[in-house]
Formats: sequence, structure tokens, C-alpha cells
Amino acid sequence: MKIRLKWKMFGLVLLGALVMQACGVGFGGNSDNFVFYDQTPNTSLESDTQNPLALGARMKLRVSGPSQLMAVTSSAPEIVEVITYGVIEGESPTIEVRGVAPGTARVTVVDSEGGEDSLDIEVRNIHSAQLKLVPWSSFVSLPETLWEDGAALLTSASVKVFVELRDEQGTLLTGSNAAQWEVADGSPASVASDNGDYATLRATDETGQVELRFGEWASMTLQVVESSAVAEVGLYSQSEDVLSQTGQAMTLSRDKSHLMHVTAYTEAGLYVIGSGPDPVDPEAQQAAPFHVSIDVESLMEQEDQEVFERVLANGRAFFLDTQGVGEGVLS
Repeated sequence: MKIRLKWKMFGLVLLGALVMQACGVGFGGNSDNFVFYDQTPNTSLESDTQNPLALGARMKLRVSGPSQLMAVTSSAPEIVEVITYGVIEGESPTIEVRGVAPGTARVTVVDSEGGEDSLDIEVRNIHSAQLKLVPWSSFVSLPETLWEDGAALLTSASVKVFVELRDEQGTLLTGSNAAQWEVADGSPASVASDNGDYATLRATDETGQVELRFGEWASMTLQVVESSAVAEVGLYSQSEDVLSQTGQAMTLSRDKSHLMHVTAYTEAGLYVIGSGPDPVDPEAQQAAPFHVSIDVESLMEQEDQEVFERVLANGRAFFLDTQGVGEGVLS
């Protein structure tokens, strides 16, 4: 692979934080005494919106205000069931509820000092679901347009998958575990649930077709292929949302550290997921006004290093640090 790159003077662009830790969607209770935080792992949930709970799904709520919960009750357990509540040492109190039937119920919380607040939770039927691939991580994502024509998984490779549930009006539903992940019998892959409605799909060393399903609501078909099936490679800049085009120079901003991804496609145009047997080892021309780095230790805080090392390994990624104006070749 040889890719020509060039960059123009767009002005200095500050390198922002690439990993954001979700702290949960928060909203005040009916009495404004406590704040409730929806802990459902879903980066699509808006920070100022209380989404309806999917029928059959569970939702964990962190409660800010009380130090200890004495009682948590539901006005209609046949609609919203309180499964458990308590305090983990060093953390805020948490509540777990489940949507049992369509409708609305009020969950009331009483703390150890007699303080009280409540939250109205609406449960809605699931009407549709969409499966999503997460080849990097949920916080440093790749655009879904990369695999709009389908995806393939390298043998023995893995990928995170996620499902978004919606009601009849298209409203995003919160909660998780409304259904189970599974693969069709005979598929050359296995699936294991992770946090919330995230799961890991892992290919075996056999090739073939995989049908991934989330209950009755959604399914997706992928191919498991050998690395020899890769017919075309290119580059994508996650930092600037730029995809290389065959036969054209890729234009990037100067004086910036770019997070780059090596794209790979089969002859049929399927986006290939997996790092393959060899690590990414890009090489720049000696005279090129940029250099390549895969060292995250000098760029990230200690707690972020593990995340980025995984991102780089699974995402066929590296940092490309541009310097002066010019053009060079990366191979």
C-alpha cells in the first residue's frame, strides 16, 4: 500500500480529548430533592432527555443526594418492577428496575434521613431494533458509511456489536437485556454479552457466513474471511473525517496529530474487520514532512493507555503527526 498525503495551512487545531467517559444521563426527581442518572450504556442517549424504558428491559439508576436508601417502591409493580437497590462502598446509591408492561409507574425513593423523591418511568413496546458494529470503541468511533455495503470479519478476530431499540414512533428506548444475543446454528462465530446491550462477536478459524440475532427484533449477516480476501486498502482520518480516494492525494491539516485508520475491503466491497496476523507498521518516506507513531504512553494519561492500545490494535490504527506544508508517501 502506498498512499500520497498532503496538507494545507488551515491554522492550528487543538487536539481534544479522544476518549470521553460516560457518566450517565441525569434528570431531577418530581420533588427536585434527588438527581437520577440513567446508567444504560448507550452513547446515543441525550444528556437532557428521559427516554422511555423498553418492555422487558432492565435499567440501573444512580441516585445523587441521599447517602443511603431506606425504601424504594413502585406505584405499579405490574408495570415497573423494582428489582434491587443499595449502596456500593464509595459510590452513590443505585436502583435497578424492569419494564414489565406498557404504561407509566412512579418509583419513590426514601433515604435514611427521611428525604423523599420520585421518578415517573414510562414503559413502551419495542417496535424496531438496529444492530450496530463498533470496530474501535463506543467513544472513538468509525463512520458507519465505511461498511454501508456490508462487513466481513477476519478469522479468529472479534468485534463489538450493539443494538438500539425504538418504539412505534421511532423514539429511542433505554434499558438493556430485553432480549438475548445469539448466532445461527453452524455459524463460524460465537457471541457473548458484555455491558448493557453490547456484546462481542468472535469468529472461529473457519470461514463462512454468520447470522447474528438480537431476540426477534433484529439480525445481521456477516462473512468470515481469511486475510487473503483483502483486495483493497486505504486510509481514514478519524481526527478530520477524511477518507483516502484511489489515485488521489489525501489532504490533512498541518501541525496536528492525526488518528489514522487503515481501511480494508474485499473484492466484493465488504469492509474487513480485524487486525490480521501482522501488526500495522506504516513507513513514511525519509523526506516526508510528517512522522508516524504508535506510542500511546507519551500521548495519553495512564488510565487511557489501555483503551487506546486496544483501539490501535483492533482498529489497524496509528498516529500521523504532520509538520510543514508539503506532500509525501506512506507505505
